[in-house]
Amino acid sequence: MKTFCLLLFAAPLFAGEWADETLASLTLEEKVGQLFVVSACPTRGEDHWEDWDQLIDEYHVGGLLIKQGTKEALQAMIDKLQKRSPLPLLVAADAEWGLGMTSIGFDPFPKNMTLGAIEDLALIQKMGYLVGTQCRSVGVHLNLAPVVDVNNNPDNPIIHMRSFGEDPTEVATRGEAFMEGLHEAGVMACAKHFPGHGDTTVDSHISLPTISGDSSRLELIELAPFQYLSDAGIDAVMTGHLLTPAIDPKMPSSLSSRCIDLLRNGMNFQGLIITDALNMKGVADDFSPEEIAVKAHTAGNDLLLYGSHIAENVDAIIRTLLPKAYGAILNEYKMGRLPIGELDKTVLRILEAKEKIALTTIEFDPAECREMKRKLFQAAATLLGDAELREPIAYLGFGSSGSDLLAEQLGAAIFDPEAVDNYKTVVVGIHNIQPRKERYNISPETEAMVKKLSEKTDVIVCLFGTPYALRYFEGQKAILIGYEDNPDAESAVLEILKGDLKPQGHLPLLKTGSL
Repeated sequence: MKTFCLLLFAAPLFAGEWADETLASLTLEEKVGQLFVVSACPTRGEDHWEDWDQLIDEYHVGGLLIKQGTKEALQAMIDKLQKRSPLPLLVAADAEWGLGMTSIGFDPFPKNMTLGAIEDLALIQKMGYLVGTQCRSVGVHLNLAPVVDVNNNPDNPIIHMRSFGEDPTEVATRGEAFMEGLHEAGVMACAKHFPGHGDTTVDSHISLPTISGDSSRLELIELAPFQYLSDAGIDAVMTGHLLTPAIDPKMPSSLSSRCIDLLRNGMNFQGLIITDALNMKGVADDFSPEEIAVKAHTAGNDLLLYGSHIAENVDAIIRTLLPKAYGAILNEYKMGRLPIGELDKTVLRILEAKEKIALTTIEFDPAECREMKRKLFQAAATLLGDAELREPIAYLGFGSSGSDLLAEQLGAAIFDPEAVDNYKTVVVGIHNIQPRKERYNISPETEAMVKKLSEKTDVIVCLFGTPYALRYFEGQKAILIGYEDNPDAESAVLEILKGDLKPQGHLPLLKTGSL
C-alpha cells in the first residue's frame, strides 16, 4: 500500500524552523502546558468557556479533545479557542467510525469489526478519507483512531466491535488502509491501545485489566499491528491502562517506562505517544492525580490526555485534575528533579507535529458519506451456508425496537409457530445484540426456538450484531451476518436474500476463535 506522510498534508500554517524557534521562546510554564490535551465541549455553558480561558492563560494547555456538539458548534468553539491561544492548539477527536461517534449531525460509519469483514481495502481507505474530511471540516487535526487491538477475547466489553477482528495481519492492514485515508485528507492518525487491549474481560474505564501471555505471544499477536503501523508511518500511538506482566509486572502500560521504551526504542516508533485518558479508573483508582501525571510524563508519553463528555467529570478535570497534574510536573522541574533537556525533546516533538498541521478547514459531503456507508455494509455482509429462499416464506423477528426492514420488504408472512409445517423457509432476524450484556442479549428461549424450527424446516438466521453471537446458533445451515443493527445493514442482508447482491464479506474471526 502507498503510504502518505505528513509532509504531503494540505498547506501547513508553519514552515521551516518554526518548531525550534518556538521552543527557544517558551518559558518553563509554557513548555509544561504543551503536554496536556483536555476535553472541550461546545454544548456546555458560559462557565466552560471561562474554564478554557483559564486553561490557556494560566496553564498554557496545548491541546484539546473535542466532545459532543453539532458541526457548527464544533467549528465555532475550535475557531474561538485557536484565536484565543498564543500557540496553535492541537485538536483531537475520537472518530473511530467518524465524528458521529461523539458528535451530532454526522452519520456514523460502520464499526471496525464490520470493516474487518470487508475484503476490499480500498473501501476502508476511502472511508478513512471521508472520516478525515469530517475532521477537517470542523478543525480536527488528530483522529484518535484506528483501534488496532486484536480482539482475541469474545467477552471483551470495551473493544469488541471496535476491533477489526482476531487476526493480527488483518487488523494491521485494515488499520493501515484507514490511516492512509486520513492522511489523504490531511489528518493525523493514532493507533491504540498499546500494547493491546483485546484479551481482557475488563473495561479500563472501570478497572485495570491484565493482559496475560509471555513476550513471544505478545509479539506475535498484540504487538504485531503496532509494529506494522509504526513501520508504515503512523503519526501517534496511544498507550492503554493495561497491566502487562510480560512487559512490566508492576506498572500500568500508560505509566510504564518499560512499555514506552519498548515502543520508542524496541519498535523504533518516532511519532507522538499519547496516553489514554488519565482520569480513567484503570489508573485513577491506584494513584493520585499528581502521581499519575508525573509517572505518565517521566515514562515517556509526549501528550497527557484528560477526557470525558459527562459535565461533572469535565468540570473535575479542568478545575481539579489538570491544576494538580500541571503543578506536579512543573514542580518536578523547578526543584531540579527532572532534566529540562528531556522536556525540550518532548515539547519539540509536539511542536514539530503542530508545524505540519493545516489550520484551514475543508468541507465534507454528507451524501458521499451516506453512500459510502451503504457500500461498506454491502461489502461486509457475510453468508455462512446457503441462503436460498424457498416459498412459502415466513419471517420471525427478535429484539427489533423499531421498523424491521426484513419484515416490511421480504414479502413473507409473519411467522405463526403453530403453522411451521406450512413454510418451506423461515427467515429469523436477530436484533438488539449487545456485547456488554449476558449472552449478548440473546435469550436461551430465542436460541431454543431457532433450533427447534430448524429441525422442521429451512431456517435462515440473520444476525444484526457481533459475529460472536454465532456461538448461540451452532449447526444452522444458513446464517447471514449484517454486523450492526441499522437500516443499511438490514438493506444489505435483504439484497442478498433476494438474490440482488452477491455476498462478499468474510468472517473476521479465526477458525480457532472462541465461538
